[in-house]
Amino acid sequence: MKPNERLERTLAFIKEGLDYDLLNTDDLDVINKALISDKEETVNLWANNKLHGLEKKQPPKLPEIIFSDDLELHYTAYDGSTTRIDPGDANNFILEFKTGVSPILNRPLRVKSEIIIKLFEDNLMLKGKKTIDIYLTQNGNNVVFYIKQGGQIFQINDMHEINEISADLIDYNNQFNNDFGSKADIYVHDLSGGNISRNTRKFEIGSIIYDELKASKKEPDTSCVLFYPAIYTLDDEIEQDVDGHLVKMKHKNLVTFVMVIGDYYMFNLEIVSHTAFFDRNGLCPPGNC
Repeated sequence: MKPNERLERTLAFIKEGLDYDLLNTDDLDVINKALISDKEETVNLWANNKLHGLEKKQPPKLPEIIFSDDLELHYTAYDGSTTRIDPGDANNFILEFKTGVSPILNRPLRVKSEIIIKLFEDNLMLKGKKTIDIYLTQNGNNVVFYIKQGGQIFQINDMHEINEISADLIDYNNQFNNDFGSKADIYVHDLSGGNISRNTRKFEIGSIIYDELKASKKEPDTSCVLFYPAIYTLDDEIEQDVDGHLVKMKHKNLVTFVMVIGDYYMFNLEIVSHTAFFDRNGLCPPGNC
């Protein structure tokens, strides 16, 4: 193998390891020493052992989200205006999910900004639509976000790029409906006195997230959006578009996701935005999803 090819291959291993948070300073030291001593087989052996079985990778530790005057939570109304949620109520959204629905399935999900920007631009160009529909399923103890595109299904969270899922594997939904979905359904059923029997299966990422990402100064390759599972706990009523009709709805006790821009580099991930958003108007059910 030519020196340039060896370097390119090694850099590819390093990039993949960093993307999946599989490298530490000891690993980088091994690579450095092997390159200096020109021991190509050492690098290859290390890489094959270290990167084998990426499908079993553990997600990086993600920062806790706490709302205050320095980090506000907003939602967007149908007219495009935004409303701030009181910090105390906003923190209750997060806490209520952990205590009321699932103390296990509460890990924030991460979607790379590049993926979201591309999906928005594709939707706008192909469908004239300024939102992204995100469907929920589950794999093991992890919630999975997927989209439907051209008759295909793609996972978008915690991936370097969108990853096609076989339609057969949306059998994931059997696990989802028996685990995460079931917990969320029982929660809303009990608290609504039996008036609501099914909790969120789909939500939307609104164009305000796209605008925030485009205005961000962070590098697209390290920028991401963090999605924190939450429960909408307020008892207000709004008009919501349900299958093309405006219907007065309450969203209390429905699962949603708090979205905030983050940045990751090497092993550090932090929240970099002063404003977070959540979907209220696009939650489904209600509606056909």
